[in-house]
Amino acid sequence: MTDNVPILQGDRVRLRPFHTTDIAARLALGRAPEIVRSFGGTPEGLPPYEHKEAAAWVARNMAHPHAWAVEVNTRFLGEVRLDNLILADRRARLAIGLYDVAQLGHGIGREAIALVLAHAFQTLALHRVD
Repeated sequence: MTDNVPILQGDRVRLRPFHTTDIAARLALGRAPEIVRSFGGTPEGLPPYEHKEAAAWVARNMAHPHAWAVEVNTRFLGEVRLDNLILADRRARLAIGLYDVAQLGHGIGREAIALVLAHAFQTLALHRVD
């Protein structure tokens, strides 16, 4: 599916299709307690993030027709997706995950979301993204 995912370029953020080389980058970001909490989870007692989890995560994103890897200065930081896209109803749900705690709070997520929304509304002609 990654053949159909366009590259979306902003001022700092580049959104691109996923590649198998992203497994190592995702594994290196691990499972930070702050990130787990931000997703509503409880980090206490979680095992370390393992290669098989990173590989499965990348494979899911590679198979997703509207998933992008988030990069800043060629450094992998996370994902952004349009889920449950229904072209007949012209709607989708947006999901984003940035996994580098040091990069949070710098507007990277905001820029990634703006790029995906521009694609959703202008290219895909959606009228609702939530």
